[in-house]
Amino acid sequence: MGQYKRTLTLFGHNTDAAREKFTEELEDTHALFKEFVSRYRPALDMQAVATGEAGSASARSRSGSSMHWAPAMHCCRRRRAPPTCSEIRYVERKGLGERLGLTIEGAVERGVARAAERLDGRGNWLR
Repeated sequence: MGQYKRTLTLFGHNTDAAREKFTEELEDTHALFKEFVSRYRPALDMQAVATGEAGSASARSRSGSSMHWAPAMHCCRRRRAPPTCSEIRYVERKGLGERLGLTIEGAVERGVARAAERLDGRGNWLR
């Protein structure tokens, strides 16, 4: 039980079977990632870029293998579309006492309103 719970460890003993299992899981994850990227970027030459090597963003950008990331306002200006966010508001959170007081106040107001509905014009209770 739990044979593959922790396949590799920094502090314990790593077996050849654990290393093999880790490599297998890493290759499966890489294959799934390549499939995902291929689905959304079909023009990308997957054989050229899916080597598993790390590289800087600027080097990847020159090779055409990285996506272009830009701030939201830059994207809106580039598309000449107005930004969808027109206002940002900060609302200070109310403390427990204030929230409880507002709840009680609302309940009392509703109770008084219901009682007023049950009175006739002369102050007598309606049945």
